[in-house]
Amino acid sequence: MTLATDQNLDPHRLSPTARRMLELRDDVLWEWAERVRQSLKKAEQLPHPILINTFPSLYDNIAEAITPGYPRATGNESNTVASEHGGERARLTNYNVHSVIFEYQILRWTIFDVLKANDVQLNDNEIYRINASIDGSVREAVNAFALAH
Repeated sequence: MTLATDQNLDPHRLSPTARRMLELRDDVLWEWAERVRQSLKKAEQLPHPILINTFPSLYDNIAEAITPGYPRATGNESNTVASEHGGERARLTNYNVHSVIFEYQILRWTIFDVLKANDVQLNDNEIYRINASIDGSVREAVNAFALAH
């Protein structure tokens, strides 16, 4: 799989909250995968690489986006990560559009839950950027899903 992403993670340029978010990436994505498997019957038997798909790149992009002054306003800006995800869900799974949307909703809740459980305090701008990143990703993924069908 080739992702078109402009990602250039330089931890020294990221905010302390973004760096902490990156430290928790594996925890967030593991918890997300567990929640998706429990909540979406269609995901139960997916191999881990297919399930996790583009979400690590999206997560890293979101960490960049919450950093003030970083040249990324949202996690889906200037890349095709969400479109790739939606297209691959259409081609490689028996998902429907609701399943694709639900995955992103679960990601949102998981990010907030894991960060809170690890005492990561988000300010209003960081919360806004996370939500904008997920909402934009949903739109792009659903569009790509529909085009692939």
